[in-house]
Amino acid sequence: MQRWPSLPDPGLTSERLLKKIGPSVIPTDVHAVTRVWDNLSILEENIDGPGYLLPLGKLGAEIIVREADPIERQRFTIAHEVGHWILGITCEQKTGEFRQPTGPRSEVIEKWCDTFAASFLIPRNSLLEYFSGVCDSAFPRHLLNASKRFKVSEEAMFLRAYEVLGTRIAYVHCDALRPRIARSFVPRDLTAEMETVLAAPSAQELFRSEGLSLRMRLGSTTFVCCWSRLSDSSKNILILNPCVTPPASS
Repeated sequence: MQRWPSLPDPGLTSERLLKKIGPSVIPTDVHAVTRVWDNLSILEENIDGPGYLLPLGKLGAEIIVREADPIERQRFTIAHEVGHWILGITCEQKTGEFRQPTGPRSEVIEKWCDTFAASFLIPRNSLLEYFSGVCDSAFPRHLLNASKRFKVSEEAMFLRAYEVLGTRIAYVHCDALRPRIARSFVPRDLTAEMETVLAAPSAQELFRSEGLSLRMRLGSTTFVCCWSRLSDSSKNILILNPCVTPPASS
């Protein structure tokens, strides 16, 4: 789990902001932050990068986002820059100067803002509620619809699903020899765990189907292993969803 020395917890920070905004609404209304801070505005412009925060001194700040980007990308950019805004005003309260924290490395701050953005756009309780009671066979389609429900990219949703649910997700290509992972949405050390599943004899029937699920045990954890063929591309998706209660042994 990522630790944030000298920085506030990004999840708790997003929860506090969501409470300030008001009643929970999904997808999150990113523009509602301008009601919390009336000296913060959001503008769309024709720029090269996805966006940035422009401090304006005593006037506040502007979040500039690339107008050509898809709405999901714009929403994440806005939420990311709100993270920078919060860090800036936190420093201002401590030092009297609006700036980003000087202790952590810049890449740590960027990661913090990404984590804050994911927590803000995909609140933990809302995600748990969305998947509550979903059966094994319906889980893949429910997962694939989640990005539309929360109006985020698949990448953001898959990474958040791992963080909140412990769900391991990967895109898989099938060649003449055996399936292989094209891209995984888990920490690097867990990719080998998913490769183990791909090589398991019990999974071969799963990969020849259009979408089945089976239960597999890896180490001390029992997973629901799901496989789904994506109709809009050559990609296939592999999902390892940990079971809350392992099935009784026969």
